[in-house]
Amino acid sequence: MRGCIKIQPMICIILPPALTNVTYNLKKMIENQYLIQQQSAHDKRSSTIKLSPKGLKLFKNFDNILTQHTKNMKHNALNDQDLKNLKSLLQKLEAFWNLTATHDLRF
Repeated sequence: MRGCIKIQPMICIILPPALTNVTYNLKKMIENQYLIQQQSAHDKRSSTIKLSPKGLKLFKNFDNILTQHTKNMKHNALNDQDLKNLKSLLQKLEAFWNLTATHDLRF
């Protein structure tokens, strides 16, 4: 199904370490009607979730905001190479934070 994510394994990867209470977060998003949950017909332990119309609208709003911010950055401050460098640096920083959070590293 397009737009669906198998319930917990993938979401654990997407959510930051501080938000790894997946069950609670999913429950709240379902209660607030941002997600639709469907139990698997073959395995009652498994669910499939997808964005509801309300969730899709919110996603599109965020996407529009981010697209506009990117355009504004290109016109006012950063060129394409600057944005690529920034993205690379942020990915490295995220990887470092994930490593420290998952391995309980203290510096």
